[in-house]
Amino acid sequence: SFSKIDGSNKKYPKVIQLPITYNCNSKCVMCNIWKMDHSNEMTVEEFATFMKDDIFKEVEAVGINGGEPSLVPNLPEYIKEVLTLPKLKSLNIISHGFSQKPLLKSLEEIYKMCKEKNIHFQVLISLDGVREIHNIVRGKTNVFEKTSSTIDEIMKNKSKYCDDLELGCTIVKQ
Repeated sequence: SFSKIDGSNKKYPKVIQLPITYNCNSKCVMCNIWKMDHSNEMTVEEFATFMKDDIFKEVEAVGINGGEPSLVPNLPEYIKEVLTLPKLKSLNIISHGFSQKPLLKSLEEIYKMCKEKNIHFQVLISLDGVREIHNIVRGKTNVFEKTSSTIDEIMKNKSKYCDDLELGCTIVKQ
């Protein structure tokens, strides 16, 4: 039987996914986010206000995705606001990995902040096939090599970038 719902037993999310930007320099066959307007995205100050909302008070895990998070020039400043969540235990960032320099720079800074707060930090790099298949799926040339290089760099220096590195794949016809 159903009891009367009166709002007194509010439930709050424990896990959230935050698409931090619609900006993307990939043209994936399974996604059209790169066609979306990203010109009016939240400033760090607006994002900080958003993160203070009571709805997030029980959140234990946050996933950052996009678009492509590495294209946010001040990504660590946004993550600093995520790390203010009172019950946060883990943070995850999903990236295509072919904007290597800005991604690695941000990961290094974010990982330091996470370690200071004892928050588990995981990086997931999307790898959607081998060599030309990955390039076709991502709608770009030579990105398999860039993504592979990023994965290799993180694996060689994991203690600099994250607690865990995972690879993700979107299964598509190609």
